[in-house]
Amino acid sequence: MSTLTSAWLELAAFVLVLTFVTPVLGGYLATVFGGAPHPVRRVLGPLEAAIYRLCRVDPASEMSWKTYLAAVVTFTFVSIAALFALLCTQQWLPLNPQHFPNLPPLLALNVAVSFGTTTNWQALSDESTLGYLAQMTGLAWQNFVAAAIGLAVLIAVVRGFTRSSARTLGNFWVDLTRSWLYVLLPISVLGALLLIWQGTPQNFAPYTTVTTLEGTHQTITGGPMASQTIIEQLGVNGGGFVAANVASPNLNPTPLTDLLQFFAMFLLGAALTNMFGRSISSGSPAPTWRAKKSYDSLMPLSVLVAMLNMQLGEIIFGGAGSGLYGMILLVMLTIFIAGLMIGRTPEYLGKKIGQREITLVVIATLIAPLATLIPSAIALAPGLSAVGNAGPRALAEVLYAFTSVQANNGSALGGLNIQTDFYNALTALVMLVGRFGTLIVILAIAGGLVRQPRNERSRGSLSPATPFFGMLLAATALVVTALTFLPADALGPLAEALILRHLGSF
Repeated sequence: MSTLTSAWLELAAFVLVLTFVTPVLGGYLATVFGGAPHPVRRVLGPLEAAIYRLCRVDPASEMSWKTYLAAVVTFTFVSIAALFALLCTQQWLPLNPQHFPNLPPLLALNVAVSFGTTTNWQALSDESTLGYLAQMTGLAWQNFVAAAIGLAVLIAVVRGFTRSSARTLGNFWVDLTRSWLYVLLPISVLGALLLIWQGTPQNFAPYTTVTTLEGTHQTITGGPMASQTIIEQLGVNGGGFVAANVASPNLNPTPLTDLLQFFAMFLLGAALTNMFGRSISSGSPAPTWRAKKSYDSLMPLSVLVAMLNMQLGEIIFGGAGSGLYGMILLVMLTIFIAGLMIGRTPEYLGKKIGQREITLVVIATLIAPLATLIPSAIALAPGLSAVGNAGPRALAEVLYAFTSVQANNGSALGGLNIQTDFYNALTALVMLVGRFGTLIVILAIAGGLVRQPRNERSRGSLSPATPFFGMLLAATALVVTALTFLPADALGPLAEALILRHLGSF
């Protein structure tokens, strides 16, 4: 069987399995977060109740959007602080067989913020820097809780649309617990076992040095890789056990593990939109995405496409929860524009989109360009940015870096030296803005919508479940992105592509 045929068969199997699993998992998520009885709840329900007792959480006590937001921010920053402390003290802690030293404070802060915001921007090579305890209780734990936070916020946003004349969005601690206990943890256990079965390492042994056939020495990385790999893919977090991520044969040893990890990346993105559709009787699955290649090997137009995917926000590929609520913001903007065109009050899912809502949506659309373009301009000042190339490629390297961290994506072009105090500090700030900017806005919108009565859709209301609306939504996304990012993109990868084309004509 040829490689091309094998690739097509793998793609077909992936699409078929994802199509089958999406409604099944979507229904499960709707049941779990809705609090309805389920066989899994009978098994894990006592543990859930024990967690509430231990943490003194009253699951019946609900929160306003401001209280919900305060809980999200507090929990995130406490988690970041804990990871920062762990990274700064790892040399004195157990499970560090390679005896790696403590991380410098600015680097430790960058890593902690990166994993706490699901960006997983790696300004280091994990396998040559971090011990097993830091990997497991630091990075892997953040992969769980950061993804769970995204799920919890999405559930709160859904309640904003589905509840009528209410004042609360649920209980963050309940949504957080159910996210990791009923969703992330069971799938991760099953996925880790499958990876171990296929040969992904899961041990605490020191690295092994072997002699190759050519007579050279090579160090083979060990450690608890399978358990970390599955949750980083499931939560669309990135940040692998090794710097090469799943391009490493240890993390991705067989075609089956490759298929499994692709499936994990798309799984929650598809199922959550199905769950949203079950709640409000509309919607269709949308996938998520992560890097499996070296982006510095891409040609300029390929770099431009990768950047545009991130500049469009979380609407094409996004993280667990955050991908869908990013799309909801764009849908609201599109409906507002369409309402102006047909002379009707904008309305979405029975809720009026008024001045407060559209003002917040516009603020959300400004976060990405401001948090990307301003830091890029600062970094291009003489002496601040250690670019490895000149001309448009240098601009593309810097622009790509800040586009990535703002979008909580975490990839970078290899020509840029990001292991500096300047980049550690500035990218950490941009990651926080990218994570919490949209999150604060969407919770504020949900807090206003939940107070409104939910009205039945009238004959004059614009339906979002039509091909015409889909085209209008796509056009709005492209126009918003083009107006904000196209000038900078034109000076970077687009200019580089034109230069290469001109040189190739001689």
